[in-house]
Amino acid sequence: MDDFVKQLMDKTGIDEKTADKVIDFIKDHLDDVLGMFTKEGSALDSVGDALGGLLGGKKK
Repeated sequence: MDDFVKQLMDKTGIDEKTADKVIDFIKDHLDDVLGMFTKEGSALDSVGDALGGLLGGKKK
């Protein structure tokens, strides 16, 4: 987990205390966070469709 905190700090420029708060929030709302990335029609689906098209796969 310490490596994840460091990556979050490096990527976003936030301090360690704030990074810990963000991680605690994500842990508390993990189902909601996962739901955002797994729902049909989510932004992740659009990215997957675009990548599939670029790599020769079928688009939906």
